[in-house]
Amino acid sequence: MKLIVESGATKSTWVLLNEGQTVDTRILKGINPTSNPSSVDYVSDYQHPDKEHVTSIHFYGAGVSSPVAVDHLRSSLDAHFSCDTVELEHDILAAARSVSADQSSIVSILGTGTNTVVFDGSQITQSFKALGYMFADYGSGFHIGKQLLRAYYAHQMNDIDSANFKKSYLEGKDDLLFRIYNSPRPNYETAQLSRFLDQATPELKDQILTTCFDSFFEHQIRPIRNHQDYPLNFVGSIASVFEKDLRMVAKKYGLEISIIEGNPINGLLDYHNN
Repeated sequence: MKLIVESGATKSTWVLLNEGQTVDTRILKGINPTSNPSSVDYVSDYQHPDKEHVTSIHFYGAGVSSPVAVDHLRSSLDAHFSCDTVELEHDILAAARSVSADQSSIVSILGTGTNTVVFDGSQITQSFKALGYMFADYGSGFHIGKQLLRAYYAHQMNDIDSANFKKSYLEGKDDLLFRIYNSPRPNYETAQLSRFLDQATPELKDQILTTCFDSFFEHQIRPIRNHQDYPLNFVGSIASVFEKDLRMVAKKYGLEISIIEGNPINGLLDYHNN
């Protein structure tokens, strides 16, 4: 049996396969061994009667990059599973294999965080160092949430948006900034604020998304050599939810987006089955 795991900072999807057939699918907490090392303990949350029959684990996750983070995650998996093969890869490879397994393209994750690579259909040929939410993550849910926080506390929201934001996140609750700064996952807590755009006025929504997506294309796409020659493929909740706005900003840069997929797991399962 194969266990395929795709994990972002917010949630992880676990799929158990037996000869190409899905035996079990579960959504668990997100695991990021770099930005949230203690999250590797969530590995123990996966329980299934056939767990002992898993022969290979293919884990794709945010923060699976440095040797220390990889070793930390591997130790946790080894403690909870007995199998012959454990493959640990970065979540950007999961995205690439999901939406671009047969073509060269620029592949970007746009969810709680963000990452971008050039993929030739089989391997990554150009990449940036993923700097995480403290130093990058342009256009991500975290970036959007941060812009909303700034707009509210700097009194840059109109009266309607300000009142609605206060009602949603401040009234009857602990101080918002205190909650975020004291959270074990401040990037996740900040990214959740992006949901406010569903009830924001069109003016605020357009302002925030244009600012964030402009930053994404300036910092993540334009520095790529010959970026105009590649189709753009996206994976992630932010790209999926705000697809229309993302495509509009791309056109401003003379670029066309090909595929946008909210969750890479289906394409990833096809890859491993084939």
